[in-house]
Amino acid sequence: MAMNKKRNKYRALPYVVLSVILFFALNVISSLSLNKYQIDLTEGGMFTISKGSKNILNDIEEPITLRFFYSNSVANGIPILKSYAARIRGLLEDYAKYSNGRIKFKIIDPKPFSEEEELAISYGIKGLEIDNLGTKAYLGLVASNSVDDIKVIPVFGMEREKFLEYEITRIIYDLNNPKRKKVGVLSSFKLGSGPMLGLKVLGGESDWLIIRQIKETFDIESIDAQNTVIPDDIDVLMVVQPKDFSEDTLYAIDQYLMKGGKLLLFADPNKEGAGTGNPDDRSFSGNTNQLFASWGIKISESTVIADRKAARKFNKGDNPKETWNIVNYLPWLNLREENINREELITALLKSINVNSVGYIDSLGFLDVDITPLLESNQESMKISVSRIRPSKDPEELLRNFVADENKYTIAALISGNLKTAFPKKALRTEHISVSRDKVHIIVVADTDILTEENWAQMRNYDGQKVVNIIADNASFVINSLEHLSGTTELMSLRGRRALSRPFTVVEELRRESEDKFVEKQEELNRKLADTEKKLSDLQNMARENIQNSYQYKRQQELEISKFSQEMEKIKRETRRLKGELRKNIESLGGTLKFINIWLMPILITCFAVFIFMIKSSSTKKKYKKNN
Repeated sequence: MAMNKKRNKYRALPYVVLSVILFFALNVISSLSLNKYQIDLTEGGMFTISKGSKNILNDIEEPITLRFFYSNSVANGIPILKSYAARIRGLLEDYAKYSNGRIKFKIIDPKPFSEEEELAISYGIKGLEIDNLGTKAYLGLVASNSVDDIKVIPVFGMEREKFLEYEITRIIYDLNNPKRKKVGVLSSFKLGSGPMLGLKVLGGESDWLIIRQIKETFDIESIDAQNTVIPDDIDVLMVVQPKDFSEDTLYAIDQYLMKGGKLLLFADPNKEGAGTGNPDDRSFSGNTNQLFASWGIKISESTVIADRKAARKFNKGDNPKETWNIVNYLPWLNLREENINREELITALLKSINVNSVGYIDSLGFLDVDITPLLESNQESMKISVSRIRPSKDPEELLRNFVADENKYTIAALISGNLKTAFPKKALRTEHISVSRDKVHIIVVADTDILTEENWAQMRNYDGQKVVNIIADNASFVINSLEHLSGTTELMSLRGRRALSRPFTVVEELRRESEDKFVEKQEELNRKLADTEKKLSDLQNMARENIQNSYQYKRQQELEISKFSQEMEKIKRETRRLKGELRKNIESLGGTLKFINIWLMPILITCFAVFIFMIKSSSTKKKYKKNN
C-alpha cells in the first residue's frame, strides 16, 4: 500500500519533465528551421504583399537590388520608428521571397559619420532629425536594376504608410519597364500659347505650363480631334473638352476603352480659360453624353456649382489695388483638404486645388461600375445655371440669392468597371468590341480650367530672374492621375491599405515624463549659467574699480568658474542618468511584452495540462481506493 502511494505521488513527474523538454525542443527546432515560414494574422495582412505585387514580381526579367537604409542603432529607443521599420523590412523580405531570386535585398545601417551615412546622402536619402542635437535617423530605399537605373524613396513617411506597398511595387515595376509611358492628348482647343506663363519655344508655339510639367515624366503625342483611331501605343488618353467631336472620334474613344485603354477626361460646362471662343458656347458637346452614359455617369452640361465655403476672391474692378472691389465669387473654388479624398493615392497628399465654374458628376447607379469621388464640393453648395455667370459676372447677385441645398457634389471621380460600348448599333463592324475586355479605368474631371496655370502658378521676379511659384496642387493632381492610369491593372489594384501604426501610449508617456525632466534640468543649467555669468561680470567690474584687490577678485572668478563647471558636470551626469533610466524603462517594458508574447501562453498551456493530469490522477486514486 505504501509503495503504491509513493508510486502515485511521483507518477506525474516524468510527464512534467517530458513536457518541459518537449516545449524547449519545439522552440529550438522552430527557430532553426521554420523561420522562413510565416503566418500573417494581422488585419488586412499588413506584413504580406498582395496578389497584384506578386504578379508584377513574376514578370521581372532582370535582377533588381533593393537597399534598405535604416538607422537601427540610432532609432533603437524610438518604438514607433522601430515598429514602422520592422513592417517595411518584413514587406521587403516578402518581395525578395516571391521574386524567385530576381530581387536581392540588403539592409544598410547608416550610423552617424560613417561611410554608410555618406552613401545614403549620395543617393538622396533624407535623414529624420530625432533629437535637439541634430542626430538623424534614415529610413529610405534605393532600388537599382542591372543597367544601373536607380529609383529612390528618400524617406518612408509614416503619413504614407497606407501606400507603402504601392510605392515599393511601383519602383520595381518602373525598373522592370524603364521605357517612358506615352500620353495621347486629344483636345478641342490648343494647349499652347498659355495665357500667362507659356514660354515660346524656338520655331513653334508655346506650351501650357501643365503640358511642360507632363513632358517631364511622359512622352506626349498630340492626336487630331478628327482622328477616327486612337494609336495602339498610347498608354493613357487625355481628352480635354470634347467639343464638336465627330461620331467617329467618339467611337474611336469608345473602342479604345473597350480594348483596355486608360482615359483622363476633362469636360467643362463653362470653360473660362484661354481659347474660350464664343462666350455663349463654352460647354462640351451634348453628343458626348452618350459616351458618358455608357460609363454609368452624367456630367452637368449647363449647370455649375456655387460653394460659399470654398469660394475664392474676385476683383470686380479693373484696378487690383482697389480692395473694396474684392468679393467672394461663388463659382470659383479653392478646394481644401476636406474636399479632397485622403484615401486615394492620387489625391492623398494634395492640399489645395483651384477650379473655375465647375460642373458635377452624377452616378447612374450601374451595379458593376465603381465611382469613387476624388474632389467634392462642401455641403454649403448649390447648383446654378451657367446663364447666370456669362457673359458677365455679378458676384453680389449670386451672394444675395445663395441658398445651400446641403449636398456635396462630385467634381472629379475615378471610375472603374466592366463597361459596354456606347455604340451598340456598330456591332456589325468587323473589329467592333461590345464589352470591355478587362476592367476599364477612367478619371473624369468636370472642369478644364483646372489645367490653366493662372489657377495654380504665379510668375515671380527674383533679382531679375523669373521664377514660377506654385500656389496650388492642380499640376500634381494631373500628374498623379496620369501616373495612376499608366500603371498596370496590378498596380491599380494596390489601393491604399490600412495603416498599421498604433501609438505606444505607455512608452510615449515614459518619454514625455523623461523629456519634461530633461527640460527641467536644462532650464536649471541655464539659470546657473546666467547666475555665474552675472557673478563673473560683477567680479570683473569690482576688479577694475579696486585694482589693489584685483588678485583677490580674480581668484573669486576662478572659484566661481570652477563651481559652475562642477555644477554643470553634476547636471550632465543627472541628465545621462535620466536618459539611462528612460532606456531601461523602455527595455523593461519591451521585455515584459516579449515575455507575454513568447512565454506566457506556453506556460499557461503547460500549467493547464499539469492541472488536468493532477485531476485525472486524483480521480484514479479515488477509484483505486474505492475498488480496494
